[in-house]
Amino acid sequence: MWRLKAFLFLFLLKFGDANGNCDARNYRSVENTPEDALIYGITQDCQMFFIRPSQLHLLSTIRVDKRHSFCYANLVQLHVKSHDTLLLTFKQATNRICTLEVHIPALNMLFGDHLFRYKNF
Repeated sequence: MWRLKAFLFLFLLKFGDANGNCDARNYRSVENTPEDALIYGITQDCQMFFIRPSQLHLLSTIRVDKRHSFCYANLVQLHVKSHDTLLLTFKQATNRICTLEVHIPALNMLFGDHLFRYKNF
């Protein structure tokens, strides 16, 4: 059993490096998408961002406060509610579920070197 644990540890040590996973160079598959496509996401400190494919380089400008973990992947979900609204669901202490409607910005608000984002907390 200890050999299996040692193997897994060494395997993760060699191949489990997560540094740079959110760099723009890892999203090359979206480069050929139409410019009216919208990419959105949420960070662990609950910053929601909205960008166009041509703005992928702006992902590296997001500063995440690593001390806050309100929006870890196991605690939040994003759902498309309508063509201009997302529904953000949070799992809080004592298994309480909270929801927040987030309006998707108009595409003409996403331009140049401006990263459109909301800070939810």
